[in-house]
Amino acid sequence: MDDASDKLRKAEYHLGLAREGLLNDSSRADVVNRARAARNRIEEAWLVSRGHGITPLDDKYTLRSRFREAIPRSLHRKVSSLDDRIDFLFYAVIYPEISPLPPEYPWMDWAEEVRICIGEVEALMSHVERGAELPLFRWEKQEDLRPGQWVRLIRAPDGVSSSPTAKVLGMEGHRVRLRGWNRSIFRMDGDGLWLLPSDRPDDDSNAPFERRRTWFDLHPEYRTIPPSQEPQAPSELRIRFTCPCCGYPALRFSPNTISEEPQDYEICILCDWADMCHTWDDHNQDDLGFEEEPECNPNLHHSLREARANFEVYGCMFAPGDEPYFAVNSDPAILRLKGDLRTCFDAMVGESNAEGIRLLWRDVVRLLGALREAIRAREAEYPEAFECRREKDGEVIGRYFQNKWRWDDSNPR
Repeated sequence: MDDASDKLRKAEYHLGLAREGLLNDSSRADVVNRARAARNRIEEAWLVSRGHGITPLDDKYTLRSRFREAIPRSLHRKVSSLDDRIDFLFYAVIYPEISPLPPEYPWMDWAEEVRICIGEVEALMSHVERGAELPLFRWEKQEDLRPGQWVRLIRAPDGVSSSPTAKVLGMEGHRVRLRGWNRSIFRMDGDGLWLLPSDRPDDDSNAPFERRRTWFDLHPEYRTIPPSQEPQAPSELRIRFTCPCCGYPALRFSPNTISEEPQDYEICILCDWADMCHTWDDHNQDDLGFEEEPECNPNLHHSLREARANFEVYGCMFAPGDEPYFAVNSDPAILRLKGDLRTCFDAMVGESNAEGIRLLWRDVVRLLGALREAIRAREAEYPEAFECRREKDGEVIGRYFQNKWRWDDSNPR
């Protein structure tokens, strides 16, 4: 196998061809690939020089991953920005009809940008070979992302140039945990160019709602009912999903399995929020055209932020005056059962004992059954609060938009 010096010589060879190709107006794809090959050899030289063994079975993807995990954070920031820019330049060749970079990045002409990338690859080689100090790379990120921050996802130019927002849940070294499209939880490189800060204000990651929701989202094992409590249910039907209003794992259906039909929107049994989970993210639920048809809003006149605030005060998404819905949810027996459920869920946060989690879920299953019965018992007293609901498999899961809500004339919409 080559030693570090051999790999650096190969890197210089590829850089020479990249410079020559740029000067002679050669194939753009070949120029970018030469710069990429030089970068790969430099990364391999760094690994070899620091005692990381390389075998013939290691492909370039394995080596790049190993390099990314081994380098210090200061170097990782530079390498990430350089890697993504090389990709952007390559996409500009493959997809010439699509802008290679989002408008947030100051895009020069292609040749000038390639010259800058080649210069940074050369700087990286000098750093690995002689320990030379690295300059500030173009578009290198200077600040870490933070929990509660909203970011924009920049997608590769595959025909879609804009992307939805996602929220930072936490950092794992240089990787960031995000809640994104359809509330899926995923990891990305926090130093790369695919994430941009959003204009949306940060959420308070220390607020009770944020703490519990983030915990359950990042720990699916804590929101999965043990087989002993639902022995007939397959594993995929025993997992629960966090509600965007109350933050507890009280929803039965994944956002990816609920259709956009009105009758399939799920209602949280704890807070009564009608979850429109086909939207890009939580806050887009407040912008679905209800301004023109407020009577179609399944959550009355409340925004998601208002509903969250109501839940913290009243134990449901409604407020006094939202009758008859507030009356049902403020019934003493129902409030007591909901309070016991919240206590069980809160006790799961940070619980490390598997038996303790199982016992808590045993109590949750029992309390959920009692809560359903207590809610049904109020149907005769408050029929208007139930006529827009329906059941599936014994659980209340939806409101029919076409039935509309009955409004009191004094109730604001």
